[in-house]
Amino acid sequence: MAMATEKSTPAHSAAINKVWYLKHINIFAGFDEAEIRLFEPYLVHRHFEPKEMIFLPGDQGDKVYFLKEGLVKLARISQGGKEVTLAILERGEIFGEHAFLDQMVRETYAQAMTKVLVCIARQRDFQKFVERKPALGIRVSQTINDRARDLEHQLEDLVFRDVPGRLASLILRLADKHGTDKHPEGELIDIRLTHQEIASLIGSTRESASINVSRLRDGGLIAIDKHRFVITNRGGLEAMLDEF
Repeated sequence: MAMATEKSTPAHSAAINKVWYLKHINIFAGFDEAEIRLFEPYLVHRHFEPKEMIFLPGDQGDKVYFLKEGLVKLARISQGGKEVTLAILERGEIFGEHAFLDQMVRETYAQAMTKVLVCIARQRDFQKFVERKPALGIRVSQTINDRARDLEHQLEDLVFRDVPGRLASLILRLADKHGTDKHPEGELIDIRLTHQEIASLIGSTRESASINVSRLRDGGLIAIDKHRFVITNRGGLEAMLDEF
């Protein structure tokens, strides 16, 4: 696994840009610019290339990350050596948020799926800011709870659904979070996924993922556009979930 490296963004990423980006981070919604500017001095901009590691298992969990642009995959390696994808994050989300609770060594890794821009804060600096803005702490706690609930849903899929059902569930969950209606054939999920990445998300082999993607496409439930899912029959996918 590649070493996690960090690169500074160009000089034009000045303080005003940090504030602008923070205003578009979900947990800062509703905060005025003056409040956000108090936090700005504690932030560092970083740029990551596609597939570059942002942090690795074994890294100290002493930083919080604010995703400004791009997509990030959170994953871990199972005892059997298989990658298990836990979440795909988009602009506006935070990650590494468990540093808010403790600074234990990380068990997961974060990897850029596209070109990524993040703001990074040290845990102790973020903690001080949260103490001044309790509403922010509540939002971080809600984020942690939401992630835990998403993982529960994934676990339920693994236990109670077969691979076709898990794939249908994944597509619908991705659509709820990342879907747009800007495609002539249906609802576009604007994330490019390889069959190996799909397999990692549903707990299957790449071959099984490929076969079941083809079956959904041939059955008229989805289309594929440049490695992106397009839902052409949402009702059909939802009916697959009702079978279990």
